[in-house]
Amino acid sequence: MPIKSSAVIRPLGQDAFHAVDKKVMGHAFAIHNEMGRLFDETIYQTELVRRCVQEGMSAQREVMISVIHKSFRKDYFLDTLFSNGAIYELKCVAGLTGGNESQLINYLLLAGVQHGKLINFRLPSVGSRFVSTGLTHEKRRAFQVDLSECQAGDSHHEYMKSLILSLLRNWGAFLSIDLCREAIVHFLEGSEEAVRPVAVVCDNQPVGRKNICFLGDKEAVHLSAMTDHFAGYEIHLRRFLSHIKLDSILWINFNQNQSPLKPSYENNFAPEELSNDGSRSVYCSEYD
Repeated sequence: MPIKSSAVIRPLGQDAFHAVDKKVMGHAFAIHNEMGRLFDETIYQTELVRRCVQEGMSAQREVMISVIHKSFRKDYFLDTLFSNGAIYELKCVAGLTGGNESQLINYLLLAGVQHGKLINFRLPSVGSRFVSTGLTHEKRRAFQVDLSECQAGDSHHEYMKSLILSLLRNWGAFLSIDLCREAIVHFLEGSEEAVRPVAVVCDNQPVGRKNICFLGDKEAVHLSAMTDHFAGYEIHLRRFLSHIKLDSILWINFNQNQSPLKPSYENNFAPEELSNDGSRSVYCSEYD
């Protein structure tokens, strides 16, 4: 199985999730009132699960979800899982962020459920935020790949296209781009060290070093997840390239065409090669 969990996880409908949420939040407020807001996340996790179990609910901490592709494996740990289908991430932070939402969305997609919630115990009153998605495992595999202007023949590029397609077909689209980045580095390091520091130069003077993921001796690979403003991003990639001693960057964009909380049901990626001579090649072809 490319994605497996240490617990049985089943999707809950919206009404069922809200019924669970009413009980969970009741305990969360009671814990906050009794214990205050100055403990670490693990303390609140332990106590919230204990009280929910005491009430007769199914509640688990640190549920592991493993994402596997050949020799690559990435383990994620869900803070809490209630009623085998409601995922809650507990935080102790000044304020919830888009990054917290993205993390929970990634967990929902991996677990194959549609509803979850963030709870923040650090505030004077408990803070929370619902996070939902309409995506399923099946819909995440209904992606398209844009390679219509593909430059064939380069062995590094062919390997990268094959690897990306293999990951998407195995795991589906819309997952965290960091997961894909880790997998790519893992497989590139099979033959040589993929991530190495390179000198950064400005006005012919060294100003530091930057870790780069190498695809070949003189080429880097760069991943992004953007839906628009591609021209502006390309300008900054060219500026980046002009200050390091590399010939080109293979730019792979996962165009998820989604808002953080309500993803649409199509996904594209288009690798672009940016060269120091100003040329550009865009890979495009379609796969069902």
